[in-house]
Amino acid sequence: MAKQDLARLLALARSENECIRILAGTEPFGVRIQGVVDTCLAATGVSRVYVFKNEEDPVDGLCMTQVCEVCAEGIAPQIDNTALDHLPYAVAAPTLLSHLQARKPYAHIVSELGHAEREILD
Repeated sequence: MAKQDLARLLALARSENECIRILAGTEPFGVRIQGVVDTCLAATGVSRVYVFKNEEDPVDGLCMTQVCEVCAEGIAPQIDNTALDHLPYAVAAPTLLSHLQARKPYAHIVSELGHAEREILD
């Protein structure tokens, strides 16, 4: 493994530990989640980190609503984008639907997702 790869893995492990420390804190939940996304953005170097809340709807099925976001400099935030409110996974992220219905955490790089997911999350 290259020295650069090891340094990146170490930085990610440190940020993971920091996220655990933040989540175990006593601050209000929203403050802790914001701390986690801030930490993830700094550690990964991606352009945006966001959190979606899942809701089961009797008509639309499992839906997502963006609840938290942090963006790199020069990236326009989408937190107020109403297209990301109550968005059915069956439409926006069909390949993720079965994974999420199993109630397993999921994190992924948007560029590696299928077309439907990239269209919404880009």
